[in-house]
Amino acid sequence: MRAPIPILLVAGLGACKRPPDAPTELEDLCGYLFGHVADEDPDELEAGLVNLDAWLDGNLDETLDGYTINRLDEAVVDALDDRDRSVEDLVGAAVASESAYGTGAVVEVLILADQDEVSGNQYKVYDRSFDGDPECFASRDCDWLEAEIYTLSSWAGLVEIGSTSISQYRWLEIDDLGWVMAQRSWMVEPAEISYTTIDFELSVDANYFLQVLLPAPGGSLRMQATWIDADYGVLPVSEDYAMSRMITEMQDMSDQIESYLDEH
Repeated sequence: MRAPIPILLVAGLGACKRPPDAPTELEDLCGYLFGHVADEDPDELEAGLVNLDAWLDGNLDETLDGYTINRLDEAVVDALDDRDRSVEDLVGAAVASESAYGTGAVVEVLILADQDEVSGNQYKVYDRSFDGDPECFASRDCDWLEAEIYTLSSWAGLVEIGSTSISQYRWLEIDDLGWVMAQRSWMVEPAEISYTTIDFELSVDANYFLQVLLPAPGGSLRMQATWIDADYGVLPVSEDYAMSRMITEMQDMSDQIESYLDEH
């Protein structure tokens, strides 16, 4: 675990660092957390996670239903890699879920389990290559893990969507919270879309994802956020409907993990 070096008394009061400021509202917190997952100094990420825990403590019922959140900042997505990106057309949504299982058990499913089995074989292809030791991360003996993930999924047998994403996972042990896991992922290129019959003129230019697992009495809390830049072509899809589908899909992912743990 990355941890701050204790301040020696002889260093004097001048060495004390002011605690970082972090947003307190979910609309801004999600983007803030996404931007700080990979920080070498964990202070800002920890401050955001503490605020997220406080937000969920006071607003859990509303967040279980789903929230509209602000789009990511341009500087955040520009810092991910050397690809030029735009946030102008991003829409974002977040949702919380409750689990009867602790953060460690949920992370084991996310990292070590067969994701085809967890998801009910919803993917035609799911390939994940880790940069690091997944078992070391799942056991919390390592606090950092990265992966490249390729997925190919089919919609009603009419459309196939393939995409490659980078995913980063991080453990932090935070005073008064315990062990927290934060994950972010992003598509490295626009999705590849093919059609079996009709060309629906769809495009998915960007997709960003944040996930946080927080300890909670009797289990854990999971907070997910998704930002997407998509054009639905000739399909009559409104932004409100797209947002509701994003929330439903995140809720479904949580239900799939809970069902998997119940069965194993």
